[in-house]
Amino acid sequence: MIASESATSAAAATAADNGATLVRCECGGPRFTVRVELAGVAADASAEADDTCLIPALGCDDGATAARGAAAAAASRGIAARVCSTTVEGEARLVGTRLGEAARRLAPGEMEVHAGETTVTVAGQGKGGRNQEVALAAGITLAGDPGGSLVASFATDGVDGPTDAAGGIGDTGTMGRGPDRGLDAAACLAGNDSYRYLAAAGGLLRCGPTGTNVGDVMIAYRPRRT
Repeated sequence: MIASESATSAAAATAADNGATLVRCECGGPRFTVRVELAGVAADASAEADDTCLIPALGCDDGATAARGAAAAAASRGIAARVCSTTVEGEARLVGTRLGEAARRLAPGEMEVHAGETTVTVAGQGKGGRNQEVALAAGITLAGDPGGSLVASFATDGVDGPTDAAGGIGDTGTMGRGPDRGLDAAACLAGNDSYRYLAAAGGLLRCGPTGTNVGDVMIAYRPRRT
């Protein structure tokens, strides 16, 4: 997805040798991939492209551990990652806006990792979850960002609200993908219809239930190349 209009999304789940479940969510394009691994084992990063971002929860006990694991995995592949907060809360769309603003300020190759749990004030009849609202709000904020930054937000249990998605990704092209599909990003966000918009824009993260629930993990990232 991230840097391409011809975005694709894929998800796969496999069982690790030790009985733990390795859940892999991918939203990838020709130049960038985000892969999320939950409740599993250390991943083999060698097969991935340089600008792949790996976000593992690693069978952790709490959100802070998940955030530290994500930052460590990113650092292992040369990304300047830091944990910024492990107690994120508040209205999801406001958190997404703040994360989008933070992503705009990052230098190439920098990442911020956050953990916590936001809330959603339901004002519309749409479909979505708190992580999808974070992602859509971030995508609106990132529209036109020349740095190609992104925000990913996902539930570690693999279930975001009453949907089949774990969360979503918002990037510089998220807002622009809607009009050709008859959708307006701001209107969908206002109507709590983030699922429909992100599904059409190729921005959903799907993996199914993971068996691990330590809240949500959110990242803001600016790739080294766009």
